[in-house]
Amino acid sequence: MKTFRILLPLSVLFALLAACNGSRQLAATGKDAKHALKVTRVPDFTRPENHRPVTIEDWTLEGDIAKLAISYSGGCGEHSFNAFFDGKYMKSLPPRAGIFIQHNHGEDNCRKLIMDTLYIDLAEIRYNANAGSVIVGFDGSDKTLEYSYKAK
Repeated sequence: MKTFRILLPLSVLFALLAACNGSRQLAATGKDAKHALKVTRVPDFTRPENHRPVTIEDWTLEGDIAKLAISYSGGCGEHSFNAFFDGKYMKSLPPRAGIFIQHNHGEDNCRKLIMDTLYIDLAEIRYNANAGSVIVGFDGSDKTLEYSYKAK
């Protein structure tokens, strides 16, 4: 009986610690629509050499926000993400823009498959200040969607 009294509080403590650790990891930028990642416009952006890709399983648009269902390798450390646009539009009607997602894995070499959601604010890739639209694609996904926006 004494063992039960000791093990039960310990198991609750471990469960709480695991939940807190998971929520800290999910609190990284872009983990909800309210704190969506801003796209950084970097002229002549080139992909980093130590890039560890994320797999974009699917994505949708809700206003200015792209909601990405992603997966990546990890599980032992914190991960964060950045979104980059080189400022170049492909000539089409409407114009096309590609966004690169940088996965900052902090040298996490664990191999657990992490499924997550990443929110990205697309306002920075607007073609002009007026109302319009841009066909958006993400590096790592064949899917493109039309991002329509109104003048600010």
